[in-house]
Amino acid sequence: MSGDKIIASTFSRNETLGLVFRLTLFGALTFYGVRWFKKTLDPTRKQQVEAQKRAERILGRIGVINVRLSEFELSVAAHIVGPSAIIISWEEVAGLEDIILDIRETVILPIHKRELFSGSM
Repeated sequence: MSGDKIIASTFSRNETLGLVFRLTLFGALTFYGVRWFKKTLDPTRKQQVEAQKRAERILGRIGVINVRLSEFELSVAAHIVGPSAIIISWEEVAGLEDIILDIRETVILPIHKRELFSGSM
């Protein structure tokens, strides 16, 4: 044991701070580099950006702002049709009078006259 030497490595304060700085810089560069590389290689990135813009525009029209949506929610929101975009009235739907009446009674009426249906929940 007397011949064994214990090598103790001591770092000065400046060396330690330099090492921490370099490791932090390396980690940050690696993170942003991988993130950029992933975005560059994603073949659907362009469609996702377009869907997000379209969804934000549609959601802005119906009054929903400052909402963070997942990728799936963005794809659904991009296909929302606002009420102002619907230019067809009930009179223009031909041959479906029974279905129109059912929709009015089960969907439209409870929305417009909530007080009539308050006990049914």
